[in-house]
Amino acid sequence: MQRAEGVKSVLFVCHGNTCRSPMAAALARQLLGPGVEIQSAGVDAYDGTPAAREAVAVMAERGIDLSGHRARRVDPSDLSSFDLVVVMDSCIAATLRTFDLDPAKLVELDIPDPIGRGTEAYRTTAERIARALEGIFRPGGQGKKAGGS
Repeated sequence: MQRAEGVKSVLFVCHGNTCRSPMAAALARQLLGPGVEIQSAGVDAYDGTPAAREAVAVMAERGIDLSGHRARRVDPSDLSSFDLVVVMDSCIAATLRTFDLDPAKLVELDIPDPIGRGTEAYRTTAERIARALEGIFRPGGQGKKAGGS
Protein backbone atom coordinates (compact mmCIF):
# COMPACT_ATOMS: atom_id res chain seq x y z
CA MET A 1 0.00 0.00 0.00
CA GLN A 2 1.39 3.35 -0.84
CA ARG A 3 1.99 5.49 2.19
CA ALA A 4 -0.71 8.08 2.69
CA GLU A 5 1.37 11.26 2.69
CA GLY A 6 -0.30 14.62 3.17
CA VAL A 7 -3.68 13.09 4.00
CA LYS A 8 -5.85 15.42 6.08
CA SER A 9 -9.09 13.41 6.10
CA VAL A 10 -9.89 9.69 6.10
CA LEU A 11 -13.20 7.84 5.89
CA PHE A 12 -13.31 4.19 6.99
CA VAL A 13 -16.15 2.14 5.52
CA CYS A 14 -17.53 -1.29 6.35
CA HIS A 15 -20.96 -2.89 6.08
CA GLY A 16 -22.93 -1.78 9.16
CA ASN A 17 -20.57 0.73 10.81
CA THR A 18 -20.79 -1.07 14.14
CA CYS A 19 -17.60 -3.19 14.12
CA ARG A 20 -14.70 -2.78 11.70
CA SER A 21 -14.94 0.81 10.50
CA PRO A 22 -15.49 2.39 13.94
CA MET A 23 -12.63 0.27 15.31
CA ALA A 24 -10.43 1.38 12.41
CA ALA A 25 -11.38 5.03 12.88
CA ALA A 26 -10.62 4.86 16.60
CA LEU A 27 -7.27 3.15 16.03
CA ALA A 28 -6.39 5.68 13.32
CA ARG A 29 -7.18 8.57 15.68
CA GLN A 30 -4.87 7.01 18.26
CA LEU A 31 -2.14 6.52 15.64
CA LEU A 32 -2.41 9.85 13.82
CA GLY A 33 -3.49 12.28 16.52
CA PRO A 34 -5.70 15.34 16.14
CA GLY A 35 -4.32 16.72 12.86
CA VAL A 36 -6.35 14.40 10.62
CA GLU A 37 -10.15 14.35 10.33
CA ILE A 38 -11.26 10.73 10.72
CA GLN A 39 -14.79 9.37 10.34
CA SER A 40 -16.46 6.05 9.70
CA ALA A 41 -19.61 4.91 7.92
CA GLY A 42 -21.30 1.80 6.58
CA VAL A 43 -22.74 0.95 3.18
CA ASP A 44 -25.78 -0.66 4.85
CA ALA A 45 -25.74 1.03 8.26
CA TYR A 46 -28.78 1.84 10.34
CA ASP A 47 -28.22 5.41 11.50
CA GLY A 48 -27.85 5.64 15.27
CA THR A 49 -27.01 1.99 15.98
CA PRO A 50 -24.35 1.70 18.70
CA ALA A 51 -21.06 -0.10 18.18
CA ALA A 52 -21.13 -3.84 18.82
CA ARG A 53 -20.55 -4.59 22.50
CA GLU A 54 -17.54 -6.75 21.61
CA ALA A 55 -16.02 -3.87 19.65
CA VAL A 56 -16.54 -1.56 22.62
CA ALA A 57 -14.92 -4.11 24.97
CA VAL A 58 -11.91 -4.81 22.73
CA MET A 59 -11.26 -1.12 22.12
CA ALA A 60 -11.51 -0.48 25.89
CA GLU A 61 -8.69 -3.02 26.32
CA ARG A 62 -6.64 -0.70 24.09
CA GLY A 63 -7.60 2.40 26.07
CA ILE A 64 -10.14 3.60 23.48
CA ASP A 65 -13.76 4.46 24.31
CA LEU A 66 -16.20 3.44 21.55
CA SER A 67 -19.28 3.59 23.79
CA GLY A 68 -20.48 6.85 22.24
CA HIS A 69 -20.20 5.65 18.64
CA ARG A 70 -23.38 5.68 16.56
CA ALA A 71 -23.54 4.17 13.11
CA ARG A 72 -24.22 6.18 10.00
CA ARG A 73 -24.77 5.25 6.39
CA VAL A 74 -22.15 6.38 3.90
CA ASP A 75 -23.35 9.27 1.79
CA PRO A 76 -22.13 9.60 -1.82
CA SER A 77 -20.94 13.13 -1.01
CA ASP A 78 -18.56 11.59 1.57
CA LEU A 79 -16.57 10.01 -1.22
CA SER A 80 -15.45 13.34 -2.63
CA SER A 81 -15.08 15.03 0.78
CA PHE A 82 -12.28 12.81 2.11
CA ASP A 83 -8.67 12.54 0.95
CA LEU A 84 -8.69 8.79 1.53
CA VAL A 85 -11.49 6.21 1.71
CA VAL A 86 -10.38 2.99 3.42
CA VAL A 87 -12.71 0.03 2.94
CA MET A 88 -12.60 -3.14 4.99
CA ASP A 89 -13.05 -5.67 2.16
CA SER A 90 -13.51 -6.15 -1.57
CA CYS A 91 -17.32 -6.29 -1.34
CA ILE A 92 -17.41 -2.83 0.21
CA ALA A 93 -14.97 -1.58 -2.44
CA ALA A 94 -17.21 -2.96 -5.19
CA THR A 95 -20.22 -1.19 -3.70
CA LEU A 96 -18.39 2.14 -3.48
CA ARG A 97 -17.12 1.84 -7.05
CA THR A 98 -20.76 2.20 -8.17
CA PHE A 99 -20.58 5.78 -6.89
CA ASP A 100 -18.49 8.65 -8.23
CA LEU A 101 -15.28 7.76 -6.37
CA ASP A 102 -11.79 8.71 -7.50
CA PRO A 103 -10.00 5.32 -7.59
CA ALA A 104 -6.79 6.97 -6.35
CA LYS A 105 -8.55 7.73 -3.03
CA LEU A 106 -9.61 4.13 -2.39
CA VAL A 107 -7.61 1.81 -0.15
CA GLU A 108 -8.95 -1.73 0.07
CA LEU A 109 -8.16 -3.89 3.10
CA ASP A 110 -8.93 -7.56 3.65
CA ILE A 111 -10.44 -7.55 7.14
CA PRO A 112 -13.16 -10.19 7.70
CA ASP A 113 -16.30 -9.08 9.54
CA PRO A 114 -16.15 -10.34 13.15
CA ILE A 115 -19.87 -9.92 13.82
CA GLY A 116 -21.36 -12.92 15.59
CA ARG A 117 -17.98 -14.63 16.10
CA GLY A 118 -17.19 -13.65 19.69
CA THR A 119 -14.78 -11.37 21.49
CA GLU A 120 -11.62 -13.16 20.36
CA ALA A 121 -12.56 -12.54 16.72
CA TYR A 122 -12.86 -8.84 17.56
CA ARG A 123 -9.39 -8.89 19.15
CA THR A 124 -7.99 -10.48 16.01
CA THR A 125 -9.82 -7.90 13.90
CA ALA A 126 -8.42 -5.02 15.96
CA GLU A 127 -4.89 -6.39 15.57
CA ARG A 128 -5.30 -6.83 11.81
CA ILE A 129 -6.66 -3.31 11.47
CA ALA A 130 -3.81 -1.87 13.58
CA ARG A 131 -1.21 -3.60 11.36
CA ALA A 132 -2.97 -2.40 8.21
CA LEU A 133 -3.03 1.18 9.50
CA GLU A 134 0.69 1.04 10.21
CA GLY A 135 1.13 -0.07 6.60
CA ILE A 136 -0.92 2.83 5.30
CA PHE A 137 0.26 5.64 7.53
CA ARG A 138 3.82 4.79 8.57
CA PRO A 139 7.01 4.89 6.47
CA GLY A 140 7.77 1.61 4.77
CA GLY A 141 4.14 0.48 4.85
CA GLN A 142 3.21 -2.19 2.33
CA GLY A 143 -0.01 -3.53 0.88
CA LYS A 144 -2.21 -2.72 -2.08
CA LYS A 145 -3.97 0.40 -3.16
CA ALA A 146 -7.26 -0.51 -4.81
CA GLY A 147 -7.02 2.31 -7.31
CA GLY A 148 -4.08 0.61 -8.99
CA SER A 149 -1.45 3.27 -8.29
